[in-house]
Amino acid sequence: MGNYDSDSSDGGDQDYTETNVLLGYASKEASESDDVNSYIGGRPAWLDPSTPPSAALARCKICKDMMVLLLQLNGDLPKDFPGHERRLYVLSCRRKTCRRKEGSIRVLRSLRTSEAAAKEAQKEEAKPTPKPTPAGQGKVVSNTMFGDSLFGSKPTGGAFGGNPFSSAPAGAAANPFSTAAPAANPFSTSELAAKPAQKPATDLPQTFASALSLNAPAPSPPPPSEPWPVDSELPASYPLFYLADADYETLDKDELEPIQKHQILEMEEEGSSGGSSAKEDKDVYESSIDTTFQKFADRLSQNPEQVIRETAWR
Repeated sequence: MGNYDSDSSDGGDQDYTETNVLLGYASKEASESDDVNSYIGGRPAWLDPSTPPSAALARCKICKDMMVLLLQLNGDLPKDFPGHERRLYVLSCRRKTCRRKEGSIRVLRSLRTSEAAAKEAQKEEAKPTPKPTPAGQGKVVSNTMFGDSLFGSKPTGGAFGGNPFSSAPAGAAANPFSTAAPAANPFSTSELAAKPAQKPATDLPQTFASALSLNAPAPSPPPPSEPWPVDSELPASYPLFYLADADYETLDKDELEPIQKHQILEMEEEGSSGGSSAKEDKDVYESSIDTTFQKFADRLSQNPEQVIRETAWR
């Protein structure tokens, strides 16, 4: 067996380890503790049978035939999303020619929200959002000049704190580098009127993305919903099995891995005297074992009756 990330089981004398993966097993009959909304095979049970999804979503993209249900899983999370019902439906095409091709398996998700949860969501959306504070509002503007902060001087009211070249009174503490209050021009005949206060711009300029959205064509309406055919016209479903209570995966203690087949082939290639042709290289490559898949297959072989795996963070 390969090395797996797992939590060791209690007790040092036990010959197995317990991982954080939950395994589900199939049962023909559902017990009282089993979830009847989770099963494999059979027919899908929609949350609202009167409004099923469009049958076009359940058609194979290759042969256009109706697919059958592989798995229906109850995805309710009452602690995180109270009042929400969630179902997952895994559909598959029964034709052998469509297997392992893109579009032969599709997954649908169904969601239904209760009235109480919908009203609670509307209340959250109706709450007013706080308006952003304009820049500079609420800030205390200091009277200290930039030169005072730069050179560490303090404005004083004495004669030594004034500008000797200023026309202001000697007692005023003026900034020698300031031009905010120049002396009046005796030859000036009039003064320019002060500009009126400009209204701050509230409308943002048009962005490039908004310009593109205006030029983009209007989205086409969704296609009409395709009705589902009657059961007699649907392909035969898989046998129905319910998912029994899940148990944590247990694995045998790690053993020394045997020499892989591709390693033996590499040793044979290194020992050969002559070079191999392209055809021989292709045969060697195709005959080599995918170690990752082999490890996973070995892991599944220890619990061969499992039908579903889920990682549980605990």
